[in-house]
Amino acid sequence: MGGIWNDYRYDGRAYGAGLSTGFSIPIHKLWNIDFEVGAGVVYTSYGKYEYKQCGDFLSEGRGWSIVPTKLSINLIYLF
Repeated sequence: MGGIWNDYRYDGRAYGAGLSTGFSIPIHKLWNIDFEVGAGVVYTSYGKYEYKQCGDFLSEGRGWSIVPTKLSINLIYLF
């Protein structure tokens, strides 16, 4: 991954898990609005390189991060 938000390329692995929760509000006999939000924990281990093909190795990193995984608002039709 790289070149999207910065001038470096990252190569490595990531493992994670997350949870989400939500609720539904009836707005009519046949319609609901549903809200959902989620977050997760990710462990990464990566090498940082210059952003070019076969770029020079710059550093390595590893660590845990808490990241958002889901945010949704849905209009539900019941039949």
